[in-house]
Amino acid sequence: MTENANILGKYQAPTLGPASGIHSLQSVGLRREGNLWPVNETALPYTTNLFAHFDAADTSTIYDSHSGGSNTADAGAVGRIEDKSGNGRHLVQSIANNRPLLRSTKYNGRAAIEFDGSNDALSFTSAMPAACSFCFVVASPKTGTQVLFKEDDANSYFAYSSQNGTQGSTSVALHRYCVNGQDVLGVVNTYNNGAVYHLLYEGPTTCVITNLALSAWSGLSVSGFVSFMWQGFLCELVIYEENLSNTNRVSVERYLRSKWQTG
Repeated sequence: MTENANILGKYQAPTLGPASGIHSLQSVGLRREGNLWPVNETALPYTTNLFAHFDAADTSTIYDSHSGGSNTADAGAVGRIEDKSGNGRHLVQSIANNRPLLRSTKYNGRAAIEFDGSNDALSFTSAMPAACSFCFVVASPKTGTQVLFKEDDANSYFAYSSQNGTQGSTSVALHRYCVNGQDVLGVVNTYNNGAVYHLLYEGPTTCVITNLALSAWSGLSVSGFVSFMWQGFLCELVIYEENLSNTNRVSVERYLRSKWQTG
């Protein structure tokens, strides 16, 4: 662990084999070690019990108004991100001045949604599932700001970026938290009173949190709390209404890490 919390490091593309197209044993090992092989970057590999799915790379699902309107252009305001699960749980923002911006080709040639840390927020109102898993790719240049939180309780944060990552004392063993394919529960995060504290890195980071029970939540917001507005980029967010098995968790992680080239 380093002082700047750069534990896992940034993504390093594996060195391919000779020009003949034959991969070297070294490249094979690097790909396996990086949890990136084999994957299909274009499609979510596991869709059973899918609760909601938001993908900034699919700009056909991003609109300039909360009710629809036109597809958002580069640097334009995002009023609505369509839910790709088919469940209709769209992330929206009805106030024009509080809409984040679309940034094209931000990470790995794909678009991302930028939240300014001042007033940008997107949310939906829908009862959250009793068994829940969150899989997301985010990038934040600022510590001490939340990623996702329980909207009706100012003291209950779902994911919180902190260079200290203080160990908590409540229900830690019940939740599994993985960063870039590595289980870090009890190392750089804690679950305490509805809060998951963890480390985010400057580049895009794949995070998976399973074994969550959020049935008391009446909705979800990305940023949106006046004292803890989030500054950063949302690349993709996948929510399942189940506790992912290890096999399915790894499958989704591989898809996200390969697609966004996280560490």
